[in-house]
Amino acid sequence: MEYVIKSKRLKDYLYTLGFNYREVPDKLGKQEYIYLFTNTEALHESITFFTKMQNTKYEICNGSIQ
Repeated sequence: MEYVIKSKRLKDYLYTLGFNYREVPDKLGKQEYIYLFTNTEALHESITFFTKMQNTKYEICNGSIQ
């Protein structure tokens, strides 16, 4: 089973961590390509960390973190 990533930024982050992917045309036509990664626990942990850091950055920029 493969996990679909639409974000180029997230794709680049996961690739630098050593995850391989396949680039395929987006059948929905919303963007040019989507990126397919092998669905593993390590992949999910990496995505969770990426999302957590993005949210922290957002909170810091908006002054939510004291």
